[in-house]
Amino acid sequence: MDLQLTGKVALITGAAGGIGLAIARAFLAEGACVAITSRDPDAPAQTRNALADMDRTDNLLTVSCDVSKPEGAARAVEETAARFGAIDCVVPNAGAAGYPVGWDASAEVWQSAFAANLFTGTNLVTAAVPRLIEAKGAITFISSITGVESLPAPIPYSAAKAAIHAVAKNMAGDLAKHGVRVNVVAPGNVLFPGGNWDRKLNDPERRAEIDGYIRNQVPLARFGTPEEIADAVLFLSSSRASFITGASLTVDGGQTRSYT
Repeated sequence: MDLQLTGKVALITGAAGGIGLAIARAFLAEGACVAITSRDPDAPAQTRNALADMDRTDNLLTVSCDVSKPEGAARAVEETAARFGAIDCVVPNAGAAGYPVGWDASAEVWQSAFAANLFTGTNLVTAAVPRLIEAKGAITFISSITGVESLPAPIPYSAAKAAIHAVAKNMAGDLAKHGVRVNVVAPGNVLFPGGNWDRKLNDPERRAEIDGYIRNQVPLARFGTPEEIADAVLFLSSSRASFITGASLTVDGGQTRSYT
């Protein structure tokens, strides 16, 4: 299926590896121009090197900025528009995990979880909406199944991911009249080198526990891949999904039980 993304401009945050890198690679493969961001000053160059095999570096922009701050998000949008002339697709993917589990999280943990997992997205789309209105473009937030159902995950992290769904649903209603679509992809357990699950599996004392969890809780009995998440994002970002807005697409191998 031709997703009709050739020549479109996609801005993706948190693309240094894992899901974000797979999304960037998928957009490039479809002929899009891609801007990627990371707050790690070395990450953009590393990402460019990781994508060098595609031989499309002329269509790739890397921006080192912190999108958890409004000025960082504004910079990402400005540099993308200056380089490519427009912004058609925005994918707020930046986030962070690893918070303590339990009801008694500190105020600092709550603030950190929301800054990393919600404000990185809201800052970006706030800065990008004027460009997206011009292009009648699409926003595809990356959330998590922890924002869809109650799962054994840190509460501040889950709350921040759930807030993404509320933001997207309301933005979809506000921006529909401008031709801008807003959707969410909620990944389940995704395995990639250096990721949270990879670190857990590399702990010999936890490997059997993790393997059992996946077999027992995920009907497809396996981890997802970053490429499978990227496929969902590209579809929702494309004109093939032109009548889909305000939706949440769960990509989790059947783990969640509720209807979304």
